[in-house]
Amino acid sequence: MKYLTFLIVATAVLLFHGSARAGPYSLEIIVRQFDVVDNHTIISPFSSNPNNISINNEGEVAFLAKVFGPNGQGWGVMTQNRFIAGAGKLVDGRRVGFDNQDHTVKINNLGQVTYTGFLLDAVSGRGVFVDETLIAERGDVIDGRTILSPDFGPAINDDGTVVFLARQADEGGERGPFGVFTPDRLVVESGQVIDGFTIGKPFGVEISNTGEIFFYTFLSGFGDDPSMSIVTPDRIVFKPGDVIDGQRVDLIDSFTLSENGDVVMSFWRLSDGVREDKFVATETEILVRTGDVVDGLTLEFAFDERMNDAGQLAFFGSVKNETGDDQHLVLFADDQIIAAEGDLLAGKIIEQLRGFDMNRQGDLAFFVKFEDSSKVIVLANHIQIPEPSAFVLAVTALITFFHVVGRRTPRAIRRRRARRAEIR
Repeated sequence: MKYLTFLIVATAVLLFHGSARAGPYSLEIIVRQFDVVDNHTIISPFSSNPNNISINNEGEVAFLAKVFGPNGQGWGVMTQNRFIAGAGKLVDGRRVGFDNQDHTVKINNLGQVTYTGFLLDAVSGRGVFVDETLIAERGDVIDGRTILSPDFGPAINDDGTVVFLARQADEGGERGPFGVFTPDRLVVESGQVIDGFTIGKPFGVEISNTGEIFFYTFLSGFGDDPSMSIVTPDRIVFKPGDVIDGQRVDLIDSFTLSENGDVVMSFWRLSDGVREDKFVATETEILVRTGDVVDGLTLEFAFDERMNDAGQLAFFGSVKNETGDDQHLVLFADDQIIAAEGDLLAGKIIEQLRGFDMNRQGDLAFFVKFEDSSKVIVLANHIQIPEPSAFVLAVTALITFFHVVGRRTPRAIRRRRARRAEIR
């Protein structure tokens, strides 16, 4: 019995010190209407812009919410733990405002949040912020260029490097070319030639933890055909006409980055100018396509894709019910259904899913609107199931062997003694 107890305990300890494999998800509502954070009461936890949500590896979620606080009511940037800007609060000595759209937030793994806000004490324009520090505004001179109002949608990596979009002033102070900037340099501007193509206005900028910068732009030379492309300052990453895994790219829809800079994007196949099938792909491989069955559901199309450094893919999928007469959204991750419109969550029916983000562990944060019109932010925790490594399996086998030997040796000795006694 002692040997058996030792075997069970030792094996359990070793197993739980092995590697982990993907398991199911547990859902938790982390933000509700009327929650109070830093003396600010949440009236609505998400805005009309579906991309106003970002999660880091510590599980802190940044978002834009409508709140009521000590300095008034309005839209503001916050996380579930702290209120950062908006609703009358002075930020770096400035009055900053937001509206229901055209503002996005990004949080890095240091907890730094970057965003743009209207500078209400200026004549016009936005400022770019990191937490409560203003890092760029109209009239700043960066790399010899005077910037006009920065555009919405800055990005930040784990080094704290912020990249943003802004129009430059020309020599006469008028509206000049658009550029991708960091606070201390011009990265690229419209009109530049990259891989033989002249780029247009950059937008939708992203930055990896290796410092590589990606953005959308239109390319010249495509005539009336779609020319939306994904570009870095050094190369064209994706453009219409490229072939991935045997499939021609016709119309690029969206893209995101993993932390280490792997690109995942979605694109359409066109037939006589009409959208037919949709694909989610990396630079070398198609991951999901129209008609794929994921966790028992057939995809009409996928969008808003995310991929982490572990290669886990998450996306919204449009699917139909069993009768085929109702199309609704489902959030998928790691080949599993996370949530679906029409599902029951916390005793309420999900009416609408919109906007999500995923971190390195595979945890997801996403917006939910229920049929009773209440709105929440949900955290889907990715449960890690311990998995034995080769070393653990080998040690377990040895434990089993010695257990068997330990149990059998006394019997063998007794048999030999018995035979000797018979001979005598």
